[in-house]
Amino acid sequence: MEITKLIFLELPDNFKSYDLYWHLKKLEGAKITSILSDYEEVSFIFFDYRNIEFQIFHMGAYRSGHFEFSVKDKNCSDSLLTRLQNTFSNY
Repeated sequence: MEITKLIFLELPDNFKSYDLYWHLKKLEGAKITSILSDYEEVSFIFFDYRNIEFQIFHMGAYRSGHFEFSVKDKNCSDSLLTRLQNTFSNY
């Protein structure tokens, strides 16, 4: 599994990774493909949305406590990234 670093959104960790997981499960067209987590501080959530691979990384207190959203496809449209930004920024 490749860890990507094309970050398009950062959010403070005002909530837990599993809350974000449930929010993502409700997003129409999104499919969670893998989760890596220590159930404490570090987590990766990998998902497909409209046939494009994304990941959400959370490092908790070890790295200033925020979530990073990134996309694997460098050619992902701005409109799709904006849609995801709006979806999660309003969470």
